[in-house]
Amino acid sequence: MARILITGASSYLGKNIAITSQRAGHEVHIVTRQSTDTSLLPEDIAAANRHCHDGFMPSMLSILEAVNADVIFHTAGYYSRDSQLDEVERLVNSNLMFGTQILEALRRQSKPAQFLNTASTFQYYHSVTPRPLNLYAATKQAFECLLNYYGDIYNLRYLSLVIPDIYGPDDWRDKLVYLLMDSAKSSKALELPVEDIALNLLHVEDAAAAYLRAAELMLGGGGELTKAIYAVTPPESYKISEIIQLVAEVAGSPPTVAWGKFPLPANHVTTPWIGEILPGWQPKVSLRSGLDALANIGT
Repeated sequence: MARILITGASSYLGKNIAITSQRAGHEVHIVTRQSTDTSLLPEDIAAANRHCHDGFMPSMLSILEAVNADVIFHTAGYYSRDSQLDEVERLVNSNLMFGTQILEALRRQSKPAQFLNTASTFQYYHSVTPRPLNLYAATKQAFECLLNYYGDIYNLRYLSLVIPDIYGPDDWRDKLVYLLMDSAKSSKALELPVEDIALNLLHVEDAAAAYLRAAELMLGGGGELTKAIYAVTPPESYKISEIIQLVAEVAGSPPTVAWGKFPLPANHVTTPWIGEILPGWQPKVSLRSGLDALANIGT
């Protein structure tokens, strides 16, 4: 059993990682911020294992010393596809400052935890090497530079997992899979872009399993880990039209869609990036089976 500290536990990914980790028998702690929507946090995390960070270094030092984690799953962040002026500070604070405070506190511990970071496919915009798509991706890539620094100078053990779009049950976000499934059940019209782009969709159970596999490798000495960054992506991508067809098949009725209702941004991904896969991990939930399970919820 490992002692795990998770950031971003109010996100869809972070919440499911926390639940999966706890079910696997690990001792799970979460760190929140004063702005965190606590209604989205996993209900089964004991009050003593919830730690609120006030935004300053002494608080972060106290939290890390109190938890004394074996591994940290860093999923916290702020996403904006086309950032507005009033989002700049939040992007930098969430995607750079918060994580840097953790790293700075970690390097001062006598036995630093392993640090598992969450990266984005948007950091690889039509490129096998880093090329951020937008400001969000640029801040995520800047944090990779900070990880390199702390790893090189202070010998902190870290790893980044590049995560594509995820989906699954109890998803409260307005993401494509949820919207298509809702449209198929309610006949509510869904507006779509002018271009039928391809997407890589990963079931949240497979995403959570990847974090536990990465932690297992890191805590086991990391002999199989020859890189600092690995992809966690399914082998196949699907165009939006293909996803619509799959939803129609599993739901028993087609979603009501209207193509060409808005243009895509000038910079947009047409071919999903797939890097070297995390050793010993592979997705178990196919897109069809994942969609079928969603279609049968409540039936």
